[in-house]
Amino acid sequence: MNQNTGKDEIKEFMTGAENKRKRQNRKKRRRSSEQYTVAVAGLILMAVIFVVVGIFACRVPVVPVCILALLEVILARCFYDLPIFVHLLIVAAQIIAGVIGGGALFGLMAALLYFVAVIVRCYIYRT
Repeated sequence: MNQNTGKDEIKEFMTGAENKRKRQNRKKRRRSSEQYTVAVAGLILMAVIFVVVGIFACRVPVVPVCILALLEVILARCFYDLPIFVHLLIVAAQIIAGVIGGGALFGLMAALLYFVAVIVRCYIYRT
């Protein structure tokens, strides 16, 4: 009789540990999903700000602004695993191109969008 009770206690202990592990994994997945959503929402918000500033403040036509926003995100996706100094060179080149082209604010916003896209991509990749 004692052996059955001992076996039942061990089985109950094991299922309790498994259930606890499952609950912890569920919480971790939910937290990861929420963090992913916040990161992507931040990137989308930055892209919208870039488009609005480009159209209204810099007076650049809609199509080039939207294409540039898309290219910035694609560049960030392609180059996210490069060393940090390469990203800094890309950001500096964007700012310099904006100053030379007469749209310093537009170049700065493009560099900021690229920077945010790289940060979000690295964050999503590492979580």
